Order: sequence, then structure tokens, then C-alpha cells
Amino acid sequence: MCPPTISALPTPAPKSSLRKILEQQLVEHQGLQITPKLLNILLSQNLLQTSGLQGATADSERQGELALKDAKVELSEWQHALRSARDKPACLLWYYQELMNDKLFLDTEIATNGYLLAGEKSKRVPPQHVSISHHAFCVWTNLVSCSCDASAKVNWAGDQWQS
Repeated sequence: MCPPTISALPTPAPKSSLRKILEQQLVEHQGLQITPKLLNILLSQNLLQTSGLQGATADSERQGELALKDAKVELSEWQHALRSARDKPACLLWYYQELMNDKLFLDTEIATNGYLLAGEKSKRVPPQHVSISHHAFCVWTNLVSCSCDASAKVNWAGDQWQS
């Protein structure tokens, strides 16, 4: 290969332009050095911001779970109150029907006894002395449980029972 000719060699630039080129390269080099430092600062700031956001997200999730749990408990309480509100009238109705059945039985018993008493008075039969056992008296008058002495005697004397 032949040595380059003089015309092919670059011509040297004047010193002032050379100084400008060096200053520009120095500024670029300093800018390139500043960029990694700046990027490291921005990265650390972003990491701090990310960890703060993750903590806030975790707190929000915990609060949401607690709110959901509280809402489920309150819903359960309201459902129980609703069931109670539905059951109470049904119980009251049943109790009322039982009372009406008892009233009907007592009204029938009173009417029957009044009719029998009216019939007895109309006969005007002299009083008779009848003696029956206490147990038979309880069965006859529909008393289910007797706490009296079972050997006691009940007597009919005219128009009333005597024990």
C-alpha cells in the first residue's frame, strides 16, 4: 500500500476551533456523567414512591376487607331481625288462636252449665245428697291435674258441690 498523499491528509484546524470542539466534547462528557447520577436519583425517588403506593394499597385493602366483614355482620343481624319480625306475628297469631279456642270452650261450658242449671231449677226437685270421689269429680269437670287429696269426697248438696 502506498503512503497517503499530502492532499489526502486532513488539514489541521486552527487552534481556536480546536478549543471549541474540546469544550463541546467536555460539556457532552459532563452531561453524560450527570445523566447517570440524575437517573439514579430519579430511580431512588420512584422506588420510594412505589413502596409508598404499595403500602397505601395494602392499607386500603385491609380497610376494604374490614369494611366488607362489618357489612356481612350487619347484613346477618338485619336478616336475623327480619326473620324475627316474620316469626313474631306468626307466634302471636298462634297464641291468639289458642286463646280463642279456650274462650270458645269456656263459653260452651258456661252455656251448657247455665242450661243444665236452668233445667235443674225448673224441676224443683228436693235436694239430694250425692257423694262421689275427688278423682271422679276432677275427671267430670275436666281438671287435668289435681293437687288435692285423692281420697277426699265431694258431695252434692242441693245446688252446689261441697268437699
